[in-house]
Amino acid sequence: EGDSAAAGKYYRQAVTIAPDTGIYANNYGTWLCANERAAESLGWFDRALADPNYTTPVAALANAGTCASRAGQPERAEASWRQALALAPDELQSLSGMAALQFERGRYLEARAFAERWLALAPSDAEGLQLAAGIEQKLGDNAAAQRYLFRLQAISSGSTTVPRTQ
Repeated sequence: EGDSAAAGKYYRQAVTIAPDTGIYANNYGTWLCANERAAESLGWFDRALADPNYTTPVAALANAGTCASRAGQPERAEASWRQALALAPDELQSLSGMAALQFERGRYLEARAFAERWLALAPSDAEGLQLAAGIEQKLGDNAAAQRYLFRLQAISSGSTTVPRTQ
């Protein structure tokens, strides 16, 4: 707990010294979001994206999406994640966020598409496998749901023979 507070001081000091520096703004926003200040973090991601010298806007967009979701702003979350995915189609944080968001909205086919892309990149991601199983159950494909659950169980048991295909 003390380490997090100390880190927050350093991040805050960095943005005080260099308020228009994207990497510092993204780092401080990420820290705010991780410390239950998600709504407050969003302006810092905007600052990061406003820096023309910021070399990793995808990171700020993905973080903004996650933190907007935590702040109860699903429209902003979706917009940020879609922007991140337009720049980097394999950005895992945005793929997982979009899969979960579409699932919550009852848009199961869209959720499936994002989950499949996510799991193609991270086939052993337990959260992704669990969500994919839930999506398939909602779509009425219990056999596919069972395959995802089998993969999840194989990972949980430490098996080295996890099937990689669905």
